[in-house]
Amino acid sequence: IGGGVDAKHAYASSTAGAWSWGALNDSLTTFTERMRLTTAGNLGIGTTTPLQKLSIYGANEDAVILFVASTTKGVHNEWAVGPDFADAGKFKISSSTVVGTNDRFVINGVGNVGIGTSSPSSLLALTQAGVTKSDGVWLASTDGDYRSMYMNNSGVMSFEGGDGSTINTATLNAAGAWTNASDRSYKENISDISYGLEVVLRMQPRSYTMKGSGLPQVGFIAQELEQLVPEVVDGEDGRKGVSYGNLVAVVVKAVQEQQAKIDYLNNAISSSGIWRLESDGVLTVTEIKTNKLCIGATCIDEAKLQAILKSSGVDSSEVSHSSVSIDPVVITPVDDMPPIISLTGDSEIKLKKGDSYVDPGATVVDNVNNNLGVNTIGADIDTSLEGTHTITYNATDQAGNKAKEVSRTVKVE
Repeated sequence: IGGGVDAKHAYASSTAGAWSWGALNDSLTTFTERMRLTTAGNLGIGTTTPLQKLSIYGANEDAVILFVASTTKGVHNEWAVGPDFADAGKFKISSSTVVGTNDRFVINGVGNVGIGTSSPSSLLALTQAGVTKSDGVWLASTDGDYRSMYMNNSGVMSFEGGDGSTINTATLNAAGAWTNASDRSYKENISDISYGLEVVLRMQPRSYTMKGSGLPQVGFIAQELEQLVPEVVDGEDGRKGVSYGNLVAVVVKAVQEQQAKIDYLNNAISSSGIWRLESDGVLTVTEIKTNKLCIGATCIDEAKLQAILKSSGVDSSEVSHSSVSIDPVVITPVDDMPPIISLTGDSEIKLKKGDSYVDPGATVVDNVNNNLGVNTIGADIDTSLEGTHTITYNATDQAGNKAKEVSRTVKVE
């Protein structure tokens, strides 16, 4: 099938079942093939051996496909798709007649994908054109709810969106600090919480190991916490989670309630001026009225006291506030509570043979005595030999109460 000069030298031929399309020179003696359809159904442009259903070969940028829509339908009516040989052969989709101009999507030779950038340095690299929610990544549901993730020029990443008309923004700043959306404009039905000290005392802090990672953790069990503060627990059974940040409000309320009780006691003490309780447990008063006074195992009542006064030659009827000056009575309460020892650092430490070891020690607190000190046994460890060592810590207060001994295990491997 062919055409002469008047047909612009178009020419098609068939050889062994394969069709070729091309053009003849002006003398109609030389045929230049432009396109071929093989017997396998593969169509080649710029090649006589197409490997796929459509194979396009070209020199330099001739392998680009250009899509052009009606010029009256918008600004970006031209799209070029193909490799950019001027840029290391990257595959590009560009809103232009050529790749390399207005690149919108790029894949480089190692498979990195770039959107908004022609030089992706990771598997997926996105570069914003601006610093608003429309410049970031959107995830939207079928009903129009969305969440947008974008970053400003100060390195603050914002997560904006919400449910319908309820739009809020949480941020992650350049220092790695997370800020929850908490503006008053996001909230309604604002009131004081009812949870406080009583609820905090009923909470059960737990230690546990996360399945899969094997790492030790501390925190709460969602189902247990849900019985006390259901607002901080979300999800169905088997997938429940805890909003630990929201627990801060509960703890703050508990601290406020506890401080109110402390302030009440302080006010009662300072306003009366007739009694005082020191930090060391000594109670000072100007007058005591009681039916029986006990010091240790010795107790005395009014009758016994009168007998003592009589035997001393003192008429008890003459003992009164007006006739006898009585110094303030100092009562030291009985201390029967032992100190409490807490380890500093981990209870189990692993060392490599030859490592140096400095024991982190332990701390002790007591209800009466301060600065008791902790007696440490076994902290001098020879790390040149493999083995397991146990370090023990104990303490005794001035009343003779012994703390519950605690220990630390050190393994040299």
